[in-house]
Amino acid sequence: MTAAARPRALSPRKRPTQARSIALVDAILDASAQILEAEGLDALTTNLAATRAGVSIGSLYQYFPNREAILASLMIRSEATLRSRVTTALAQTPPGDLNQGIRLVVAAAMDHHRAAPRLCAILEQEERRLGPLAKDELAGAEESMAGFVRAFLERAGRKAEDQVVRELELVGQALIAEALRTGRIGEDAEHRIAAVLASCAATA
Repeated sequence: MTAAARPRALSPRKRPTQARSIALVDAILDASAQILEAEGLDALTTNLAATRAGVSIGSLYQYFPNREAILASLMIRSEATLRSRVTTALAQTPPGDLNQGIRLVVAAAMDHHRAAPRLCAILEQEERRLGPLAKDELAGAEESMAGFVRAFLERAGRKAEDQVVRELELVGQALIAEALRTGRIGEDAEHRIAAVLASCAATA
C-alpha cells in the first residue's frame, strides 16, 4: 500500500446513519476499546473485534477496511469524549479565574485518561504514528480542541492569539502524553500539569 493511499484507508467505508448501523459501529468500537485496554495493541485484529462485538467480519468490513481505521475512529471518539468533559469544566470556571479554570480543566482531562489509561496511552501513541496519514480524519477534532483552548483563554480574560493557543495546546498534550507513558496519572501529576500550564498561560 502506498503512502498516498493510506489516508483514504483510514476512513470508514461508509458512515452509519440508521439506529441499527450506529449500534453496530458502536459495538465494534466498544469491543476494540476493551481489547486495547485489557490486552494491548498487538491483540487487536479485525477478526477479534468482530467476534467480541458479536458481529460478522463482513459487517465489520462494511465500515472499517482495516485495524487502522478502527483506531482512527477510536481517536476521534476519545477526543469527543474529552472535549465534552473539558467543556463542562469550562462552564464551571468563574470568568476571569485563570488558575481555577486550569485546575478544573486538567482534572477533567486526567479523569478522562484515568478511566482507561492503557487505551488512552495506545491512542496517543497511534495518533503520533497515524496522525500525518489521517490528517483529514483528525482535523476536525484538532480544530475543536484549539477552539476550546481559545474559548478558555477568552473566558479567563486573556488574549487568544493563535500562537498562544497552539503553544498551550501542545504543552498540555505533551505533559499528559508523558504522564500516560510513565503511568503517573494520579493527583500529583494532575497538580504538576496544572501548575506548568498556569505558568505558561500567565506569561503568554
